[in-house]
Amino acid sequence: MHPLQKYLSINGVFSALSGTALVIGASRWSGFFEVDGDYIFTLIGALLLGFSAFVLTVAQRRHTNKFYTGIITLLDIGWVLGSVIILTLNLFDLSSRGRMAILVVALWIGFLAAMQMKYRKDLKNRKE
Repeated sequence: MHPLQKYLSINGVFSALSGTALVIGASRWSGFFEVDGDYIFTLIGALLLGFSAFVLTVAQRRHTNKFYTGIITLLDIGWVLGSVIILTLNLFDLSSRGRMAILVVALWIGFLAAMQMKYRKDLKNRKE
């Protein structure tokens, strides 16, 4: 397995676990973040489950598709940038522990995006 596929697989599994946790425990997450309404966690969780299916499909292919891995990495970077905006502008009046959770997840997703970029570049420059 190429390292890019490994990091994509980790990304896909993390997204699936996170999505499942958000969908199943939406009301608990709204309490954790101290926000009204659990629908946003259900929505984010459902989107993460779709994203994870896409990522895992790309990761399992014998020849990794450079275009799709680029899309996945851009979406990860978008997640990180969105998190930075939420935290910097203090949007949604989140609890401090909710803000910390967003930061930790953003750092993790940023790491995965960096590894995907690194190994995608390696794939691109490698003679196949």
